Amino acid sequence: MAGAFGCLAGICDIRGMRGMCSGLGLAAGNVRTRPHRAIRLRKKHTPDGAGHSWHRHAVGYHSRNHNNESEAIVRVLLAEDNASLARATAAILKHGGFEVQVVNDGGEALDALQEGDFDAAVLDIMMPVASGLDVLRTVRSQGNPVPILLLTAKAQVEDKVEGLDDGANDYLTKPFDARELIARVKAIARPRSGAADDVTCADLTLHPSSLEACSARGSLRLEPHEFRLLQTLCLAPNTSFQEKRLVERVWGGNAPDGTVQLYVSYLNSKLSAIGSTQRIQTASDGGWRLEDHGAAS
Repeated sequence: MAGAFGCLAGICDIRGMRGMCSGLGLAAGNVRTRPHRAIRLRKKHTPDGAGHSWHRHAVGYHSRNHNNESEAIVRVLLAEDNASLARATAAILKHGGFEVQVVNDGGEALDALQEGDFDAAVLDIMMPVASGLDVLRTVRSQGNPVPILLLTAKAQVEDKVEGLDDGANDYLTKPFDARELIARVKAIARPRSGAADDVTCADLTLHPSSLEACSARGSLRLEPHEFRLLQTLCLAPNTSFQEKRLVERVWGGNAPDGTVQLYVSYLNSKLSAIGSTQRIQTASDGGWRLEDHGAAS
């Protein structure tokens, strides 16, 4: 298996990048030509129709229920200032099935994380404008829970501890094996992409096993699409999700016009019925986000 996947050792020029990409089965000298399949999540229902189990399929994790199938593309932000290394790392992630957006400095990374919707971020520590650690501290201070993997040439234990103490989910030192990068990003992105753990957002708790939304004052079992939509918003409270992105996550990219608005109306009525203070609101950019509206009436 040696050489099956290339390492990123010394990839600062085209020759190094070609060598790494050839180990991945990508066209030498053209790291963007190989098509990729997105990692998707499907829930497999149990006989009673309420529970579910998780299983691997193809390159990703899939989730399916008995009434419908909802799929989510796993989006990753890659922040790397070295252009050749950014292309090579993006090629690895795309080969692993991720949708990748690349930025080239810490300022662009902050803007992207504040404006976009990502399931994970891979941040190089040594970047201009703002370091990966600065970006990490800023997004955590803003309450953004996006999973973050720090990528750096530094190998000192102190650097790793500092990043993890500041809220990083994982840490990978260059040079690294491509398979390890893919595995680590899958691991940190999985919870935001539909894992079966309960999700709590202020006074609201969601139970994937029963599709229930609960507050201290009541609970309701939601329709599967309702649950998936509310879960997506609850995993990133106060984050704006564009309608197209929600349709991708909840309905697999295929839903009639007006579907999101209709389901938002359903969910807000149900949140009110169980006494939750959470409401889905229109954001200033035209997207949708979950907000706390204080004491329920």
